[in-house]
Amino acid sequence: MKKILFYIFLFFLFNDTLTAQDTIVVQTLTFDSIITRRGIWNFPTENNFRKILMVHTLKCDIQTQHDQYQCGEWDYLTYNKVYVHTGTYDSTLYFHPNFTFANDRTTDSVLMSDDPIYNYFRHMHSSVEYEDTISYENIEIGWWEEWTNSVLPAPNHSGRSQYLWLATELSDQGFTEGLITGIKLFSDMLAEDLSHVMIRTKLTDSDELTPDNLTSQLDTVFYNNVNFNGNINIDFNFIEPFFWDGISNIILDFSFTDYNVTGEVLLWGSDPGFNCGISSGSNNYALDLD
Repeated sequence: MKKILFYIFLFFLFNDTLTAQDTIVVQTLTFDSIITRRGIWNFPTENNFRKILMVHTLKCDIQTQHDQYQCGEWDYLTYNKVYVHTGTYDSTLYFHPNFTFANDRTTDSVLMSDDPIYNYFRHMHSSVEYEDTISYENIEIGWWEEWTNSVLPAPNHSGRSQYLWLATELSDQGFTEGLITGIKLFSDMLAEDLSHVMIRTKLTDSDELTPDNLTSQLDTVFYNNVNFNGNINIDFNFIEPFFWDGISNIILDFSFTDYNVTGEVLLWGSDPGFNCGISSGSNNYALDLD
């Protein structure tokens, strides 16, 4: 009986030696991966794996940036998806090219080139100089209270804003129905010229601006490069006068695109006490006016 037990004990030791293998750790997300929400991490290709153990720890962290709370959605809700690849390919997709574009558009072929392809866009900038300004009717909306970079939010490479002028603000200053031929903004930008500055206008009955009532289909009244250097009034002479009917509010839409801008566009402004403006700047190719 002792002999049999001794043999069994040796067998257990020998079998454990056969199955013992090295443990390889593949690090994925860490506690420092605050803004990383997904990724692909590859196992070493020169090894064979018999078992995969996944260790997943959740925690609250004051570094989270999605809201003002330390515990975000990751801290109480998470999904782990495991895919088993069968190795079987769809014959149509495997032997034929397939391309899918935005908005679920697709095609059976695309043009390709080994050399760089460039797209050139031509912009027509126009400027107006008024030699006789005696007949100007000038009014001042707002007052000098503080500097703001919200109108043209550089140093972002692109930006857009909309501001609302109420009819009562214009009328209270003695402004009357007629053509508006330009505006002035007092600037203190310590940077280079700002490229592709566009101003558009439209009459509206809205009495405030929010992300839910953004105005489109505006009339372009100014499009040019603008030098904002120095403490000076910048004249924006409209290439097409804008008619004000004397009773409607006016929306002014400012935008720019400049990949070489190096400083802020600081303008004098004031808070009129209502939601009069909305602004957004970005270094990407899209703007979210939130």
